[in-house]
Amino acid sequence: ASREIKDLVGQRAELPAGTMILFVASHTHFSPSLDPSKPALGAVDTNHFEWVAQKIAKAINSLASREAVLVETFESKTAVALNVCRRRTVFGIPNGRVMPRRYCKMAPNLHRDVPNSLRLLLLKSQAHPQVILWSWPCHPVNVPDRNSVSSDYVGVVRDYLRSKFDQPNMPVLYLPGFAGDLRLRATKFSLNPRDRVRSGFYLQFQKNTRLAYQTLSDGLCHGVKVAVADLSSNNRSDEAVRYCEKKVPLSQLLVGNVAGNLAISAFAIEGRRFYFVNAEVCHGFEKKLKDVVGDNAWLTGYAGHVFGYLPTDEDVQMGGYEVEGFRSHFALPAPFRHRKDHRIVEVFSDLDDDLSKEQ
Repeated sequence: ASREIKDLVGQRAELPAGTMILFVASHTHFSPSLDPSKPALGAVDTNHFEWVAQKIAKAINSLASREAVLVETFESKTAVALNVCRRRTVFGIPNGRVMPRRYCKMAPNLHRDVPNSLRLLLLKSQAHPQVILWSWPCHPVNVPDRNSVSSDYVGVVRDYLRSKFDQPNMPVLYLPGFAGDLRLRATKFSLNPRDRVRSGFYLQFQKNTRLAYQTLSDGLCHGVKVAVADLSSNNRSDEAVRYCEKKVPLSQLLVGNVAGNLAISAFAIEGRRFYFVNAEVCHGFEKKLKDVVGDNAWLTGYAGHVFGYLPTDEDVQMGGYEVEGFRSHFALPAPFRHRKDHRIVEVFSDLDDDLSKEQ
């Protein structure tokens, strides 16, 4: 979410002074832009912008007016293997070039293991569901009608969960995870000779179809059904909520003196760790951070004012859209440094230490 909409919501939400609001975008590609600082990603419609801010503020005010209640937490995890890495090194002729070479193309890479866990966290009070938090990493770019306004599969799962628990107004919060280079596993073989010349192979992402979207929706809802059935009480501790944040100047990650920061926020709630990054984080970072934050930490990008993609050092070596192609759309003036991941891992380690300190 942009700074502008966060400021507008903050003005309209009736919250005590000093209250922090953390935005995490669903990243649907089927609604008007909410970020005036990135016009190349799409125009901002003023009426829609203000309507969204008002809806968010109204929801916050409604929740803030409720009495505090004690909750019991239930958690589960299940694999939903419907996503795939969209970065593949091929030998062919890139767009705008005349000579063949090896390059990174946005195409299905079935040889890469990707995170595919669908996670659920349910909060209940006196056996009544209050809130559900869920996560599954995949770009929401799947709706067949490109001109529709849609929350993509995020809304499908939200509606399913509300129906499943018979709670039509229950807050259902979605965290996209590290989905920067992940897409729906919907592929096709092209018989077009031009595709062979351009990319050296025939496997491509198929165009969005109603069948593919229905398959995704059905598969996710089945995964949610399995996860709901596996929910188990998991009240880990009575510790107070802890929060900390660290920032890394973009000049340490990019070549040159670039303004802005990589911001990472961290929460410890009921013994669980949540990490929020203001970037479209590529999935390789999940493995790099495993030894630092553990298997059960909740990791997500798309938080706060997103500066762009965050590829791993290995991704930077390969090139491709998540490394170079996106920069003009996000107005990012400089390329990534080739050795930066150690700095990011250090920050996560420092945050983990800070959350572990006694309050």
